[in-house]
Amino acid sequence: MRWRSRMLRSQKRNLDALALKSPQKTKELYYALLGLEARKRASLASTIAAEERLKERKDETETGTILEVRAMQAKAALLESKQAALTIDIPDR
Repeated sequence: MRWRSRMLRSQKRNLDALALKSPQKTKELYYALLGLEARKRASLASTIAAEERLKERKDETETGTILEVRAMQAKAALLESKQAALTIDIPDR
């Protein structure tokens, strides 16, 4: 969590400096940042859902109701979701 607060402080400093130069550009960056944060939250929600599906598939595999292949498919979906979340990360500048 410490990195997140540093990142937010850094972003705020950057926005404050830019606001003095160009109010329109500040608005554009602000809305772009809001969009990225929304995509990040959606990606994290997708990851949580994939983790739940993986747990369900493993439980079903243990009870013999589905093949282990289905559990592997759920794990692959989870990894894809995590990869998507990593590609959305906002760099700390």
